[in-house]
Amino acid sequence: LLDVIINDGKLLEKKARSGMKDICSALQYCHENGICHRDIKLENILVTPTGALCISNFHIATTFTPSVALTDACGTSYFPAPEVSALVGLKSENDEKNRGYDGAKVDAWSVGIVLYICVSGKVPWDAPTIEELNTKRREVPLEIPRGLSSECRRLLSKLLAQDPVRRPSMREILDSPWM
Repeated sequence: LLDVIINDGKLLEKKARSGMKDICSALQYCHENGICHRDIKLENILVTPTGALCISNFHIATTFTPSVALTDACGTSYFPAPEVSALVGLKSENDEKNRGYDGAKVDAWSVGIVLYICVSGKVPWDAPTIEELNTKRREVPLEIPRGLSSECRRLLSKLLAQDPVRRPSMREILDSPWM
């Protein structure tokens, strides 16, 4: 998918919607079976000859239970949710036990980043270093590009909510008015 965005630019909402249905359906299946991907990004989404999107690269996927927080920091630069980025640099094992994240909500955030890039052709936040990027994600409000449908804008604001509790499940995304 990264090559498509680089070569062709942003996608029309209709094309992005079709691809998001593929991705969210696959992630819903994973989540229902207790697996979260934790590294959803353009590079890990393959485009088939028919134009369908497939998730690849499950190397940091893990099993999860929604009631048990995951505590290992993982993901790639622009795509990890703020609660994952916050785990980097914790000083003691005690700190790590008191913080964590829900794998399904982290995947939802990353889907939001992918959707944002697909419909805008750019990342929602950018900075020269990971530390500055993490600060921007926490402190700079999300700017959703004009020209998108109100349904797409609403979905993006839910997916990229700072509070993971506000992020929709894959089923809720698939049932959203935008889909």
